[in-house]
Amino acid sequence: MNKVLTGAGILLLLVLGFYLISGLFEKPDEVVSPVAQTEQEHDELTPEEPTITPVTVAPKTETQPQVVEKTEEDQNDQKVLKQGDQMIQAKLQEIATNYAHNLKFPPYATPLNENSYDYLNPNAFIPFRLKMPTGDPFSYEIVLPSSILFKGAPVEGTFRIYGDQSEPLPQILDIKAEIISNQKSLASVNMMLEQNDEMEQVFHFTFNPSPEESASWPPELQIKATFLLSGYGEQSYITQFRYEQSQAQITGLGQEKIEGPNLLIPVNLTTMRPGLYKVSANLFSQTTDQPLVHIQGHERIEGSSGTVILKAHIAALKERQDAGPYVLKTFLIYRHSETGGADEPGNTSGAVFTVPGHSFNEYEDVPYSDQGEQEKLKRMNQIIQNW
Repeated sequence: MNKVLTGAGILLLLVLGFYLISGLFEKPDEVVSPVAQTEQEHDELTPEEPTITPVTVAPKTETQPQVVEKTEEDQNDQKVLKQGDQMIQAKLQEIATNYAHNLKFPPYATPLNENSYDYLNPNAFIPFRLKMPTGDPFSYEIVLPSSILFKGAPVEGTFRIYGDQSEPLPQILDIKAEIISNQKSLASVNMMLEQNDEMEQVFHFTFNPSPEESASWPPELQIKATFLLSGYGEQSYITQFRYEQSQAQITGLGQEKIEGPNLLIPVNLTTMRPGLYKVSANLFSQTTDQPLVHIQGHERIEGSSGTVILKAHIAALKERQDAGPYVLKTFLIYRHSETGGADEPGNTSGAVFTVPGHSFNEYEDVPYSDQGEQEKLKRMNQIIQNW
């Protein structure tokens, strides 16, 4: 019965922690298994004369109670169970501590650090390096600037092949890139050698579709690299990306101002059509270039232009004790789908702005609090204490 808590077990604890926060699960009380009892049925006596039979009573003997000693295996099992409970309690306590820390900040202003990958790399393209099917020590990948590329702009990226210390890279005799949809080639270009080292070769490709071609290409596309490798024959590699029509672009920032505990930053947009637009971005220190706060906002825009206000709460700004000036960059824009489909992105490439700083004394320095979330935290702590 001895078992080691695996990575999957830890993941289960994290899921359990989430449900605990939601108040959906509580630790069950211990249940003592009932001892089965049988009832002895008695036949009713008939009204006939009873027959009296002499009964011989045996002398009473004392029976010593049986003592069941726990085996070493049972003791080890109990020890493992106790350790498991302690690990669960410690993990839940860690979740509760992090949750309590996050409750100090409103959902529209989240402190950042160097590990906040998703916030700092919106729509990041994550390449997958493929090894040679022959087992030779070479690998290759396609790298794109983003997982979402926009109509009206070139589709470009690189193909990279890597060697190993044990064997130099073989020569690539021919290489091309294709745009693929439903196994059909929409466009093809030859790649250009950009870097040629013993351990790495980099080839660049650029597609410049006409407006008519760009409009006809569907959102879900693939890029296929086909190359002839000396001594190994023809090889290929395919990766996916989204090809979207931009729904909005940023034209600039309005005048920032302090309002209560928040720094308000107006973001001006031009939009393709009316709808609810959601904007997020990251504030960086202009002095150190360290990420400070992830901020977000939304606004319904009825015309072809409008403004979305981003708010940075003083509690989040004071995490790094940086009162500015700031750099606002790594934007995301989405038009909210009103039909239940996927939200539609806007093109934010190149959007980088400076935001003046303000003394923390200008803010209304009041702690942020959400009563509903505090009640969830209270219930979670009660469950952990009773575990």
